Amino acid sequence: MKNPHLPQESSELAPPPNSLLTNSFEASRESRRREKGHDRHDTIIALTANALAGDKDRCFEVGMDAYLSKPLDKAKFYTMIRKYSVEMFRRVEP
Repeated sequence: MKNPHLPQESSELAPPPNSLLTNSFEASRESRRREKGHDRHDTIIALTANALAGDKDRCFEVGMDAYLSKPLDKAKFYTMIRKYSVEMFRRVEP
């Protein structure tokens, strides 16, 4: 049985099927909109090959929690996963 308070596994942030959402920025904005008024916060970590000027700021503007660019630094990746895993479990403790 899935716990609705824990994030579901995902290899990428993709819009739902038959959705008008076209990219991860729109999907993040929509996720944050749906969270309003609810006691939940899904962690969104951007992982992009497009390390263009302004991309990181744009990720934070739409509500993403963190940003990583490729090539992926494994140490930074694992540090980030640990950080957000600890935060996630704190939120669901009884």
